[in-house]
Amino acid sequence: MSASVDIFIRSYKGDFEWLAYCLKSCALHAKGFRNIHIVVPSGDAQHLSHLTREKVHECQRYNDDYLGQQITKLCADTYTDADYICHFDSDTIWTKDISPELLVVGGKPIVFHEPYERLQGCPWQPIVSETLGWVPKFEFMRRHPFVYPRWIYKELRVYLEARHARPLSDYISSRPYRSFSEFNVLGAFAWEKFRQHFYWRDPHQEDTYVKQYWSWGGINGHKQEIEKLLSEGT
Repeated sequence: MSASVDIFIRSYKGDFEWLAYCLKSCALHAKGFRNIHIVVPSGDAQHLSHLTREKVHECQRYNDDYLGQQITKLCADTYTDADYICHFDSDTIWTKDISPELLVVGGKPIVFHEPYERLQGCPWQPIVSETLGWVPKFEFMRRHPFVYPRWIYKELRVYLEARHARPLSDYISSRPYRSFSEFNVLGAFAWEKFRQHFYWRDPHQEDTYVKQYWSWGGINGHKQEIEKLLSEGT
């Protein structure tokens, strides 16, 4: 495809061991992406000075980086001028070859979604509703990667800053009990306002290209599996 697609990873020092495996999987399987951008809190980039192929950026250091990393992701367009931004997490690896053509079809990014009525106990619907001002029918944080066109980030920020009468970073940082979900907000906004610009798919109807872990649980119990997955891809 002629449009540019960059991989965007928001990380921090505590996840750098995960990040090393993530980047190995990118080198092994990610074909045709223009750049890999890694954004970390101020002061953490010094620990990534060995990276030469990736573009490393620093953002401000937040009191609660669970919310802070969501702010960074919704400002991804300020770190890259790519036409499309492919979000990937430090604790996620590619398990098979992936290219932009598999994620953006005919200029439309593929976004997976499921009805909330299928998802017992999912907490995000009222949280997203409070943020956006309408009740979404779908949950959009179904699997990595998340791919969106560069232009939609500014559209979302303008909408939310007008609705909540404050900068987006202030609104997210003020959310009690960490009650924010960046990709559910972005997905619901895209569905409601720009539906025709995306391909909407059910995650149960297509194979996945990734294996996602949970970094807060620690990496030691997963190293053997990750190394096996990466060796099988060589």
